[in-house]
Amino acid sequence: MGFYYAVSINAYGGLMNHTKDNLYKARILHKPQGEGDMAVDLIVKAHTRSPRNFMVIPKPGQDSELHRSVVDCTQGLDGGKPIIGGRRMGDTTPVMEDLSSLVSLFQGSERKGFVFWDVVKCPITTYANIETVGNDIRAALQRLGHHGCVEILAFGGDKLNQNRLKDKLYEAGIICTPLEYCEAAMDLYAESLFPGPLMVIPRPDLDSDLHRFLTRMKQIHHDVLSVKPPPDDEDSPQDDLFLQYAQLIIGCTDGLYGGKPIIRGRTRMEEDTHVIQDFSKPITFVKGETAGVFWNLEDFPFPDGWSPDAIYEKIESAFRDDGYELSNMLVWAYVDDKEGSWGGDF
Repeated sequence: MGFYYAVSINAYGGLMNHTKDNLYKARILHKPQGEGDMAVDLIVKAHTRSPRNFMVIPKPGQDSELHRSVVDCTQGLDGGKPIIGGRRMGDTTPVMEDLSSLVSLFQGSERKGFVFWDVVKCPITTYANIETVGNDIRAALQRLGHHGCVEILAFGGDKLNQNRLKDKLYEAGIICTPLEYCEAAMDLYAESLFPGPLMVIPRPDLDSDLHRFLTRMKQIHHDVLSVKPPPDDEDSPQDDLFLQYAQLIIGCTDGLYGGKPIIRGRTRMEEDTHVIQDFSKPITFVKGETAGVFWNLEDFPFPDGWSPDAIYEKIESAFRDDGYELSNMLVWAYVDDKEGSWGGDF
């Protein structure tokens, strides 16, 4: 999470499954007084000349004294407030009254994430839960590695005035922004001193100014991402509700994050995965959690007319639909005759 200094662990409460000696060996200080003592410690240690970083396990209930202590001590640190799900507690959704309102979003020393969402090119159905959409767009960036605030700018012109869309977006913490401010928003992001990740929904056209802007940002190693909605065809109908599910958003995301290319929400492997593996030699695995698919082509050939990329994407989307977040996936297709008919476009 980006913290590399000394860490002290305090365990509170009278009932422990481990002896005091075992806790001492693990460098954990046991305080039997429980949650009340924890709340006091938080307040005392937060109001020092050297502010501390805290992690509370488990998350306290909103009506508890401990929760009030967390809010109190974080509000006391340079006016900050807790960030939950990409939103800062107590903040209200900005209203884009003029260009100065847009400028203020990009000022300051905080590394914010931004989402530029064209609600005309990528609309949501009238029965969609817009609050869930906002939460899951932020959750997608969080799962990719950004844990700060996320500002979602909805560009839509007259579209924003239909079916109370503007009111619903405001309630979801999404900022309604005039379409003509898009170019200014690009300039402000490029000029910001502490740029966070930028996600664009949907993926811009190749000949658009926004696409050229994203290309420039990639060249200077900014974290830029674009979301391509699911395809609209007979085999894979357009999922109008995909923005309500973080794992589906991630599965549609390409770009650059942390200096590494992102393809369909996963870090691209340096080597080509579409190769014939020589199993007479040790198998080379990639770092991180990897899903493995074993496919017997003798019994079930590849579907006709499907490319390797299409097959890979279909399998990967099936994992994501079941709630699995994949960093890597390998498909091993077994066949006796390398020169035989495998099916598909091979």
